[in-house]
Amino acid sequence: MFATRSAKIASMAAAAAAAAVLAGCSAEVHVGTVRSSTSAPGATGSKAASDDAALPKVSAEKLGQQTAKTLAEQYNQPEPTVTCPEDLVGKVGTTMRCRLTAEDGSSLGLTVTVTSVTGTDVKYDIKVDDLPGASASATP
Repeated sequence: MFATRSAKIASMAAAAAAAAVLAGCSAEVHVGTVRSSTSAPGATGSKAASDDAALPKVSAEKLGQQTAKTLAEQYNQPEPTVTCPEDLVGKVGTTMRCRLTAEDGSSLGLTVTVTSVTGTDVKYDIKVDDLPGASASATP
């Protein structure tokens, strides 16, 4: 019983350490292959919507994969799972909230922000949320 409890505590401590390393971090990602979304012929809509349709996009799947890979490499941690709700429009200033899930099941939010777009080349920053209470003192 004691060994099982100790292993569980050690596992929780390792997970907390991994989350602490990623919390508050930021990185820049360069994605050179994106897909462009096109409107169907004869489609109608607002000019803003049609303007966005002509912009390059990073698919939600690729955004999650590339973000996970970048964070794992930058912080020498196991690759987490990152899920994003939709494709990222390649327009400077566009932001999107995604969810990072570590191997142990713990999760944090993160924000990606498009920093530059050249043709179909989209670069974005990643900012992982701070851990709740991260600024609080750890002294009992």
